[in-house]
Amino acid sequence: MRPSSVSALLLLLLALGLAPMAASAGAFTVAPTRILLTPEDRVATVEVRNRGREPVLLQLELYRWHAPDGTERLDPTRELLAVPPLFRLAPGEARMIRVGLRTAYPTEREGSWRLMVSEVPEATHSPERGGVRFALRLSLPVFARVPGAQADVLWSVRRDGQRLVIEAQNRGRAHLRHFRIALEDASGRTYPVSDEAGYLLPGERARWVLEPAPAAAPRALVVETAKGARRVPLALPNG
Repeated sequence: MRPSSVSALLLLLLALGLAPMAASAGAFTVAPTRILLTPEDRVATVEVRNRGREPVLLQLELYRWHAPDGTERLDPTRELLAVPPLFRLAPGEARMIRVGLRTAYPTEREGSWRLMVSEVPEATHSPERGGVRFALRLSLPVFARVPGAQADVLWSVRRDGQRLVIEAQNRGRAHLRHFRIALEDASGRTYPVSDEAGYLLPGERARWVLEPAPAAAPRALVVETAKGARRVPLALPNG
């Protein structure tokens, strides 16, 4: 999987005029950007690399990632262990970190967490350099996969005045990773609903609104997932 770089954040801020002209930021990357644990392999390794020109001090934090009542929450947890919890990287240096379960492996439903890799701000730049140093943070999903568990998503669409409301409920025991969602009418024309990648955790609900609603009634949802595109027929109620 391609490493995820946070240096693009600074470029975006500069382009929008939201960052000072004399600014520096740590440019560290991680790979892979998604951590998968299995009953046979309960410990994973992740490479963290400093691609900047200054040393960085990094901290690891772990959170339980769940969706009670369909609302995502991140709660500090000790169910996982990430080592080393605090480390420094010289320019160009790479280090392997290890993430593993401290508790019994889940058997009924996939476990989900988030690993935060955060830069700890340090007063290392001298007054003559000037500028501001941005403290950056990456969030990596961590999944403990249950053999045979799959996502089971119920998709629905309803009209609400001039809007279409698209809803999804994951009734399965594993997450669904989606990349693009679109509506399709009877002529085959598509209407984008979301181009943002995301996850539907077990038990989670999600909602998107398309406004104004297309003139033609939608006949299907086209959902692009990690397993390819899926076409979901729809029956749009009147009203």
